Amino acid sequence: MIRTTLGRLALRSYPKAVARSTGPEMLSMMLDAGSESRPAFVRELLSLVFHGLRERARVTAAEGRRQLFVDACAVAIFVYLGLPAWMIVSRLTAIAQYGGGLRILAVWLIALVLPALLLAGYNRIAGAIGLCAISVGVAITVFQEQPAFTGLLKPFVMMAVPAVCCVVLVTTPGTRPRRARRALWMLVPILLGFVLPPSLVGDSILGMSTELALLALVSAIGMLRLPYDPRLALGCGLVWASLAARLGYGSPLSGNDELTTTLLSVTALLLVSAAGRLAVMRRARTA
Repeated sequence: MIRTTLGRLALRSYPKAVARSTGPEMLSMMLDAGSESRPAFVRELLSLVFHGLRERARVTAAEGRRQLFVDACAVAIFVYLGLPAWMIVSRLTAIAQYGGGLRILAVWLIALVLPALLLAGYNRIAGAIGLCAISVGVAITVFQEQPAFTGLLKPFVMMAVPAVCCVVLVTTPGTRPRRARRALWMLVPILLGFVLPPSLVGDSILGMSTELALLALVSAIGMLRLPYDPRLALGCGLVWASLAARLGYGSPLSGNDELTTTLLSVTALLLVSAAGRLAVMRRARTA
């Protein structure tokens, strides 16, 4: 019974279509081959997982490197806005009660709408809204503050990566099916914003800001998925690149600048690793 359960879990490493069509047959063959001894069963189980991940890599590579980069841009925008979404929700009530400006309220509402659109598969609409929001924000900064030339470049540099991602989403048609019900996942951060506000969690985790700690966790998950799907890792790398631009302009991300700089250096390796994996995905497609 335990071996059958482990075998079924191992089949989850395969794409759903393959697991449905040939999963029972592969499970039966694995149990027969591993019935001789425990080491033989472990060997067959690991072999099943290995081949499942390789098959996933082939399916991912079949989408083409261009589409994978488009998906990574969608992931970057989602992670960039989705991680602090629960913080945003927890502060909407205070803004409505004490007043915080319609501009701030509009920005935070957009930050909740864009992840929902990306979840539902409306990449072009999300990219267009994102570009409009970025353009308005940069224009307000430039015309109201009237900074010197060095300061004039600051809003452009800080928003360069999100802007490029939005341009990619607008100019490239997505292949992901549109399903509005996927936007219901946004209920998770919305409920957390009311039930578990940041005041209960604290402003920092392991010396990092809460947002930075969550990003590090998601990046680690992306690295685990890197062998068969580099999109999450590449998307997180783009987010780290945007945060690095903010850090370069003297906007510390946490109270420990040395730790922040170290983390940014490490996650730069994440970006390089994801880009390298994306470049060799063609081999998985033709293998």
